[in-house]
Amino acid sequence: MSSTLSRFFLFSLMMLVLCGCARKGSSSSPAADTIYAAPFGSVMPGSYRVALFPFSEPGYAPGQGYEATRICYEELLRNGVFEILLMAPVKTPISEAEAVAMARTNSYDLILLGELRYFMTGGHLQASRVDEELRVIRVTADEARLLWHVRVAESGPPKPPRDFYLQQKEGRPAPSTGELMTRASRRFCNMLQQQPAGLASVADLRMAPVTPAATAEGAPAVVPRPGAQPSGWREWFGRMFPFFE
Repeated sequence: MSSTLSRFFLFSLMMLVLCGCARKGSSSSPAADTIYAAPFGSVMPGSYRVALFPFSEPGYAPGQGYEATRICYEELLRNGVFEILLMAPVKTPISEAEAVAMARTNSYDLILLGELRYFMTGGHLQASRVDEELRVIRVTADEARLLWHVRVAESGPPKPPRDFYLQQKEGRPAPSTGELMTRASRRFCNMLQQQPAGLASVADLRMAPVTPAATAEGAPAVVPRPGAQPSGWREWFGRMFPFFE
């Protein structure tokens, strides 16, 4: 009897482990933030007049640049990144030179130029993904200086239905592109409000654009997204026993 009971418990443990392994690859992994240029220290006092211009978009995703612009504007307002934030009075994307000229005409101190570089709507079988870039340019009467140039990518796979030893768990489709755009905009907000990891802060050179030490040979710096580190035993437990989620 004891031997039979031991075999039963061993078989049950093996089934739980196998079910836990099915979880691998079904969750999204946070991407890294690519920083091409960043300023020393804080360069954005509250008195700046800031204008957000429409995001450009891929030819295969008409209208999605407007959606990315709208979501970015709402997140910048919600997070209080700038005290004075305006939508530029243009309906379609314009060139940097045109945006700088408009900034001088309208007394904008900073302009935000965005680009939706990649757009993919997923479903039950395919992941969703958006790639966005944002440039922050300080405009004066004499010059236009690039302060920030960052790129973020957000993706999320679908979760297929899974059969477990004790129950069945329904799947769900990939996250919507609107949700991914919101995540990307929040990451823009975090980067604009915080000093990037690995970048120095020099008080007397606050307006100078900087290439981090990691980019000395021309490659952009890649800063891991906050929260990307494993969560230790909780993550292990979730992988081994996913039906407790």
